[in-house]
Amino acid sequence: MIKNQINIKIDSEVKSFSAGTVLMYQEVDKLLSISKIIKNYNLKEKGVPLEDCIKFLVCGVLDQKRSVREIHNNKDTLGKYIGEELSKTVLKTLYRALKTIGPKGEKIYSELNSKFEKICEVVILQNNIDYSSTYFEGEKVTIAKHGY
Repeated sequence: MIKNQINIKIDSEVKSFSAGTVLMYQEVDKLLSISKIIKNYNLKEKGVPLEDCIKFLVCGVLDQKRSVREIHNNKDTLGKYIGEELSKTVLKTLYRALKTIGPKGEKIYSELNSKFEKICEVVILQNNIDYSSTYFEGEKVTIAKHGY
């Protein structure tokens, strides 16, 4: 096995995917307890655990995926590795995860930021979040018109 590759067996077939992003996420999760913070908000009670959905989405973005749909296309490899339930999920589940975490996003970000400052003994004076690559999918988003 190549060092930065994970092989998993799916229906008697071995599939591979890049391991770097998921291993990095796991290390950051150990440091900042991202999964525990998400669990503590009790935002989702049934189905695929919200922390697994977020891990799957973050790893997908770190792996250069450009959309939730493109990330979802990896459910049979990366998704299955993160959690068996993710390999059976539908695309709507990932969109719902984002919608669910949205209202608590600032609080979660603030907790992660405070934890990071404490662990690294730094003070972050300014955070800049780049939304310039944000785009919409679908037909029903009324604000998703040219110029917005």
